[in-house]
Amino acid sequence: MPIRNAKKATLLISRQAMRPNGSDAWVRNTVAAIDWIKKRGYSICSSTGMLTWDLITTIAAAKKVPLHLIIANNYKGKTTELREWIVSEYRMVQAPVTIEIVEEASKTTAAQKRDELLIRTADILLPISIRLEGSLEARIKASEKETDRSFETPYQTRTEPIGYSLQPDYISDELRQMESDKPDYLIHWTRANNGKWPDEKISDFINDIIISKSYPRSAFHTLERILSQRRLVASARHMPRKAACVSFSQLPPTEVLPLMRWRARYREMSFEPYGIGIARELAEQLGIRAVQYVDDNRKAGQASDERWLTQSRGKHTDWQNEKEYRTRGDIDLSQVPNNKLVAFCRFRSEAAQLQAQTGIRTIPMDNRTD
Repeated sequence: MPIRNAKKATLLISRQAMRPNGSDAWVRNTVAAIDWIKKRGYSICSSTGMLTWDLITTIAAAKKVPLHLIIANNYKGKTTELREWIVSEYRMVQAPVTIEIVEEASKTTAAQKRDELLIRTADILLPISIRLEGSLEARIKASEKETDRSFETPYQTRTEPIGYSLQPDYISDELRQMESDKPDYLIHWTRANNGKWPDEKISDFINDIIISKSYPRSAFHTLERILSQRRLVASARHMPRKAACVSFSQLPPTEVLPLMRWRARYREMSFEPYGIGIARELAEQLGIRAVQYVDDNRKAGQASDERWLTQSRGKHTDWQNEKEYRTRGDIDLSQVPNNKLVAFCRFRSEAAQLQAQTGIRTIPMDNRTD
């Protein structure tokens, strides 16, 4: 539905910390600003592809505020497919929306042009959280547009570290006892997501941020979802030929701890002390197989469809130390009895919570409560 004769407002938010929640001032003020816009009958200029724009777009769509989206991607004329994806991903069944695509060869140039258009197209600018001396602040000053700072909150940089390690001195007695019993499990270790889960819509992820008091896609929340849904969802991320797989390790948990480290390149942990173990006797019937380590993964499996089951030994990291197993596609755990499963959490309080919720034995890896 075209947007006509409506005053256009653009909410401006500098890039924020990767893992927000509904208690963050900039999130609360974004919701309040969109309520203010709706009350006045304005439309909103927004975009997609960044957390800040996704938040604005999701909230506006849910509140049925007319949207004019300026998208910084080269879709090569696939406007119909893009519109269908946006309507589905942001649940815009009843939200009026028009879409303008920025066509640029460079992603950086497209993003810059998008930001310029979002300001130029607006009748009124509403800064929410702007980094001092940043590009957005400069554009606001240069635009000479009507600017309402009623919803602005000081820009906050992240101060606490995201990465962490579990020191040997803190390993729990329960974990040591379990390993002394020498159980035979293949363990899937998970981690926090810096965005939506692989099988959910962006709007669901954003809505959980708005109502949550802590980041809703932490490793604990991810494991909680796995156990409540009794399903391991495959991901193609970092997989050969983008084959969606679920990965496991044969290593005992204490031997995995040194491999849990911050990966600056991906802005995430390799994995965290949150996992689900499946009795190895069930591995074959669930399609779980040992990874084959090769010198050059680009040449492995080229004559077959099983390249997903190969991994390079690595130049800087010896990936053989992970003793990895994989299976293609999701794993349905609904038919696996609880006594063939074991879960792991970092803290004792988390383990107690999950075991009470699921009936699955859950072992704390850290002696501390939280």
